[in-house]
Amino acid sequence: DIAWTLPVTGNLLPVVVYLPGLGESRTSGESWRTAWAQAGYAVLSLQLLDADQKVWSSAAARRGDFVVLARERYAKEAAITRLKALVALLTELQKGHDNDEALLRRLDLSRIAIAGFDVGAYTSMLIAGEMPKENMESVRLPISVTAFIALSPYADFSGSTFTTRYQSIVAP
Repeated sequence: DIAWTLPVTGNLLPVVVYLPGLGESRTSGESWRTAWAQAGYAVLSLQLLDADQKVWSSAAARRGDFVVLARERYAKEAAITRLKALVALLTELQKGHDNDEALLRRLDLSRIAIAGFDVGAYTSMLIAGEMPKENMESVRLPISVTAFIALSPYADFSGSTFTTRYQSIVAP
């Protein structure tokens, strides 16, 4: 379930893949998506996990147990599932582009940024190279991503130091 926000004209558009936060759908972040499109970017927006979108109707949310909720949604297993969903999306994007699909032929897949808010920011940072306290298997993207935007990222001060945690990030 994706949403596109595109400039009216233009070809070889750089792409921003926008990943919303917990409790948000693909239509969230409208101000950012609109601004990026007006600046000449094609913006693809999606919530990678249905459970992330529906988080506020979960048992933990109804109990007001936001510590448990954060632990669940930022857990290694959920993060890996998100990353695999992103790999699947980018694989389909590349296939559609290679098959010369009308919308996708306007895109420049050599210029892709991953932008995210909240849990989407965490996913963006993991793709950029953040090393969380729990070791995770590396995920190889089918398309090169050249920039990352983390809007209101998750702050976890336990585990490794910032120097260690962010040492693998080499892209803007």
